[in-house]
Amino acid sequence: MQNEMKISETEDALVVFFYGDLDHETTLRYRDHLVSCIEDSHQPSVIFNFKHVHFIDSSGIGMVLGRYNQLVKSQRRLYLSGLHGSVYKLFDLTGLFKIIQCLDEDKEVEAK
Repeated sequence: MQNEMKISETEDALVVFFYGDLDHETTLRYRDHLVSCIEDSHQPSVIFNFKHVHFIDSSGIGMVLGRYNQLVKSQRRLYLSGLHGSVYKLFDLTGLFKIIQCLDEDKEVEAK
């Protein structure tokens, strides 16, 4: 699967879909674009969808944490969805679920 990121907006959320791996190389490519999309959007919530991600390393976790901090500064929320397998396990082990809510995909629309 090719590594890519797609961004869409719903009525009340910016939704970011990640595909492939989130490693050092891909997070470097995504970071600046993601920062500016979040800055330009005035949505109260951002949802990161990991349904099509099969590998994430510490760079990917760092990118998520960086965007969380960016959103908190503007009193907005970050949600995670589509987590599964080893990707879910890594988020759980890092303790990020203590600060970032994980959604069921069918509850994404209700999350705001």
